[in-house]
Amino acid sequence: MDFVADVKDSETDLLKVTSSGLYCPPGDFYIDPWRPVPRAVVTHAHADHARSGMGAYWCAASGEELVRLRVGRDAVVNALLYDQPTRLGEVRLSLHPAGHVLGSAQVRMEAGGEVAVVTGDHNATHAHAAAEPYEPVACDTLITECTFGLPIYQWPDPDEVREELLQWWRHNRRKGRTSVLPCYPLGKSQRVLAALAEEDAPIALHGAGRAFLPHYEAAGIRFPPLTELDEAGLRALKGNGLVLISFAGN
Repeated sequence: MDFVADVKDSETDLLKVTSSGLYCPPGDFYIDPWRPVPRAVVTHAHADHARSGMGAYWCAASGEELVRLRVGRDAVVNALLYDQPTRLGEVRLSLHPAGHVLGSAQVRMEAGGEVAVVTGDHNATHAHAAAEPYEPVACDTLITECTFGLPIYQWPDPDEVREELLQWWRHNRRKGRTSVLPCYPLGKSQRVLAALAEEDAPIALHGAGRAFLPHYEAAGIRFPPLTELDEAGLRALKGNGLVLISFAGN
């Protein structure tokens, strides 16, 4: 529970740390709660943020269908456009792009002259096509996700990573090898596919990531045509193609 220990000293009238997660007393809702609660504001559809069993959910409209895939089709889900304020209790609530995955949102809360923002997972550089660009939000109190915040984590430029991926795939093709790359089903799979949309070689996606693709495509995100993993598709992929394997998890 390092998260709780770190945040306790930052509690305000707008946000409290509880055994179910971050709680907003004047709005009577939780943000990304990890236990069943009556009202949950969900920052995005990754499994460690969107959990089933809540009484009702609020999320960004572009991520609504992704959230429903996580929490169940029959769940009560209230979808908000970005920057569209709504009232929950005494709080003026709005959601703002976080740049992480499709529909990822920062949660802005305003009450009693105070503004607090919870970022959820976010990507302030937003160097990819598979999410809405990050939007800075002014506030008095900021609580930010910091999964890889330690100085030991130094990430290369995303364009360099894309080029390394392409060079690796092209090298394997020259050698007659099939390339296999594991990816998270939501976010990473779509990000890699969007980055490879111009490459003229067969590509396949195996696993849970396929369920999310129609919702990305409905949002206007372009992917390359996918090769089916049937007998004909496997022949096309052998020694030439790239297979993305979306394993269980986020």
